[in-house]
Amino acid sequence: MTTSTKVSKQPYPAGGRAFAHWRRWELWAVLVGSAALVLALWWLSAPLTRLLDRGDDLRRWILGFGPLAPIVYVSIFALQVLIAPLPGHFMGVMGGYLFGVLPGSLYSIAGLTAGASLAMFLARTFGRPLIDRFFEPAQIASWEKRLRMRSPFTWWLLFIFPVPDLIFYVAGLSSLSLRSLLLALLAGRGLGLLIANVLGYWTAHLAPEEVLIKWAIIGAIGALAYLYQRRLRLMVLLSARRMRRWGRQWVRTR
Repeated sequence: MTTSTKVSKQPYPAGGRAFAHWRRWELWAVLVGSAALVLALWWLSAPLTRLLDRGDDLRRWILGFGPLAPIVYVSIFALQVLIAPLPGHFMGVMGGYLFGVLPGSLYSIAGLTAGASLAMFLARTFGRPLIDRFFEPAQIASWEKRLRMRSPFTWWLLFIFPVPDLIFYVAGLSSLSLRSLLLALLAGRGLGLLIANVLGYWTAHLAPEEVLIKWAIIGAIGALAYLYQRRLRLMVLLSARRMRRWGRQWVRTR
């Protein structure tokens, strides 16, 4: 009596499974969109130059507060975290535009920490009714499953990529301590804030044409990262688990 076994064919190696299902049309859409963005920026170079001139006026207005200018900026940054419709990424760019890369990054981190801490504290104090009052049910439902995440590392993976400010309130409802949530937030958002401040610094000190080119390149890279963020998170998670397993094996052999 013979038995036959079915062997499943794997067209991709195990290490490349995260990339196995990339849809080519998505990649081409991003590349074509990036090219269109470059053309649009070139066509709109004159209006954007005038917009940068207005940015100088805003810069002088905030810096006009003198020693209180950083406090004003941090307060506005914290406010945009609490009031979701305000553009948070714009505030990160504005930090480098106003104060430079290093001071702007520090002030941005301070504003993010203050706003996120208050959002988590309010959610943990007043509970779900507070979130239901200020956000749409569909938005809440899409992020509600995150409440089951109890690992700071998993929250760090979530915060690496841009997320709506609603997630700070949702994080406040989780069982994880606020200290662990804030550490995961700072570790995840720190690099993004640094990049945003570099963009702001370029905007303030480079010629408009150079600014447009650099914005277009980084915008294309950011679009690709945002488009494949789930796959990238999965790759980071699997790599971290593999490294932890190797570390345990190394310890056992010592």
